[in-house]
Amino acid sequence: MGEKLNKFKRTVSQLEGLASLWWSEEIDDLVSRSSPFSILQKTHSCFIDLLSSNYNTPDALFDLVENSSLSPNLFLKHLTLLADFGGEKFQRINKQFDTLFDYDKSENKFFLRNKFKSVESKIFFEILPMKGNLTNISLKIDNRQIGESFKFLPVMRDAAVLLLFGGTENNNDALLKNCNLSRFSNEKDKLEEFCQTRYLSVSRITGGAEANEGGQALQHIAARKIKEIISNEFIVKSPGKMVIDGYDRKHKPFDIIVSKKGSDRSVGVEVSFQVTTNSTIERKANEAEKTYEMVKGMGNYLAYIIDGAGNFQRKSAVSTLCSNSDCNIAYTNQEISVLVKFIEQVLS
Repeated sequence: MGEKLNKFKRTVSQLEGLASLWWSEEIDDLVSRSSPFSILQKTHSCFIDLLSSNYNTPDALFDLVENSSLSPNLFLKHLTLLADFGGEKFQRINKQFDTLFDYDKSENKFFLRNKFKSVESKIFFEILPMKGNLTNISLKIDNRQIGESFKFLPVMRDAAVLLLFGGTENNNDALLKNCNLSRFSNEKDKLEEFCQTRYLSVSRITGGAEANEGGQALQHIAARKIKEIISNEFIVKSPGKMVIDGYDRKHKPFDIIVSKKGSDRSVGVEVSFQVTTNSTIERKANEAEKTYEMVKGMGNYLAYIIDGAGNFQRKSAVSTLCSNSDCNIAYTNQEISVLVKFIEQVLS
């Protein structure tokens, strides 16, 4: 068995000979299409049309969204960016809900008082506040889910109501000061002017997403390619976590985790594709030996997908990763097939 596995553990020279070194047109296109920033750019015009439409109630706007080409979770993501309202603020709102909004005993729901287009009304929340944390993941607007299409779940509807009407004249709490996006109904010119001064380029939320989107997109593309060719006996998660004794938080995150159904063993996969030289590969190398020992101590396996001309300028770091892994491959379709063969062999 050991000899059979040796073929999956290459030296840095062998790996460099198999590497593509530069993003292929296919990878470049896939990253572009799957990156959150690109998706937001491409749907910006549709979002503007929807938010500036002439609606009288939240449900009327949500009906327009569900009948448009823009998914409800992507519409919500646009709202969070325009209001500069991220996951931390959503969690604070969820914890302080009873201090921000009124409660109707007969309806058994919280509500906000609203005056919209001169009509006063109550807008009820369907599910908020919720148990646990209100996060980008539960709202389906994290980078992994933003490219998927979800219907208006109750929690997503409540978050949209919050961002559209939460900061209107009846509620001026500082936490909700930007949550008045309904003011752009039937005001497209004002909305476009507001976006020019405030939108994607200056949002802290988008800034963080843009900085990480390339690496995350490559990670998800690799996971998708593995899913396409591996047996349906296996589960592929990206990102994923592995239970490890001795690790501070007990669950160590990996870019990709592959496990076999009904088994407690798994393969953790880390992805690094740097076209220009970057210190990330050095950080991974510094942790490599300890990570490998912990993974093997639990009866699991560790693999690396390493590519890019920048990475191979740091041969010592790449060599350390190769030495402290069970399998290392380059980022090509043929090499991902090699990784799948390794996974099926060690977990069967």
